[in-house]
Amino acid sequence: MMSFIRFAVRSLLGVCSGFIVWLFSFFNLDFTFLLSSLTAVGASIIIYFIVKWIQLAKIYRKYGLTRKEYQFILKNLKQASSKLRRLQRSIMNLRSISAFRQFYETQKLSRKIVKTVKIQPHLFFASEEFFYKDLDSAVEITEKYSLLSSQAPVNPDVRHTLQEAKNSISIVNSKLESDLMKLLSPEIQKLNVEIDYIKLHNQWDQNKNGIKK
Repeated sequence: MMSFIRFAVRSLLGVCSGFIVWLFSFFNLDFTFLLSSLTAVGASIIIYFIVKWIQLAKIYRKYGLTRKEYQFILKNLKQASSKLRRLQRSIMNLRSISAFRQFYETQKLSRKIVKTVKIQPHLFFASEEFFYKDLDSAVEITEKYSLLSSQAPVNPDVRHTLQEAKNSISIVNSKLESDLMKLLSPEIQKLNVEIDYIKLHNQWDQNKNGIKK
């Protein structure tokens, strides 16, 4: 969402700047219509990329990242989004309600982690195991379970394998919960500090009012 807003802002500024340049070139500098249009397009492109550079520089400073690190994180987020789509496709093919609920929890936890890192890119380095290992395990187990449950003949061996897959995804879900909590723990600590401050301030006000009475 934020990336779209940033794109919209720089596009709007580029178009507005180009329009102003066209008016100035055509009416004040007596450029021809074609030359004014070319100048306006050039100005729009320049402004667009200047604003983009400023936006990225702010992100680098805000999260303490280098340009190389940020591009690396974006690359991994793009790959993770592709894996999430594979995960969703496999889940939609499940016929068992209990299996659907279990694997849907996998998808939900994975989406939360990816969304959190998209909002706060610097948290990627606290969740590398998710991007390099846990998400891959979730996708692989889900795809194989979906394929086996829909195409393989039902027999004791198949049922045993499917149950093992469900047991494995339960382990993966526990790991995903741990990954998510690792990401959210700094924010939880900050919130607890704010809560403690409000409680302390409220207690101080009550004591102050009690003394006045």
